[in-house]
Amino acid sequence: MNTAEVAKKFKDLGWKNGLDYDRFSLRELEDRTVITLWKLRNYGPTIPQVLETQNNLQVSWFSDAVKKISTRKSPYETMLRHNKYNRTKGQPVTPDMVEAAAEQAIAWAKVQDLDAQLQAYRVRPLHLTFDEYGPAHLAARALCGDIDQLRHYQDRYAAGHLEEFGHGGHIHPNRLHINTDTIARAIEYAEGMIARGEARSPTVAPSS
Repeated sequence: MNTAEVAKKFKDLGWKNGLDYDRFSLRELEDRTVITLWKLRNYGPTIPQVLETQNNLQVSWFSDAVKKISTRKSPYETMLRHNKYNRTKGQPVTPDMVEAAAEQAIAWAKVQDLDAQLQAYRVRPLHLTFDEYGPAHLAARALCGDIDQLRHYQDRYAAGHLEEFGHGGHIHPNRLHINTDTIARAIEYAEGMIARGEARSPTVAPSS
């Protein structure tokens, strides 16, 4: 198979194809979307082709919160990324192999516990959220209505305790995703969740 044929097979199976640095195919399920990043690798005529896939999970309510708090422009904002790469070898890779990879991705996505993942972001130690986990942590706090904790972050940040947020000389400024603006937007988002009675948990997580 070639790349166009792999993409067509995903499409024939009901997936939508896209490109964002890597090729990806996505499939909307009942309450979540599975996104599979994939590459078709060719190493030579005598070496098997390799279909390499990595599965990601998108949830609309989580993605919306992250995007509004961080203002990131990614076409998809994942809630969970499977660290494992799946590699299927074939000489050549066949449509059945692509279908098996698609079925595996759907099966993986269906068993993920969304509430558990939300809580994992929510209780992540604050000083470890300087990277891409920063917006996810703020979003989880906002979605759960942790307004007092977010205001505590705002006060500590304003007082100059930046080390609590992972800010250090070894970290490039472009990677500092928790700052005055994102904290303020998280507070605003949390206020909206509380006002609408949509906060996802009444229990305030332990302070970071």
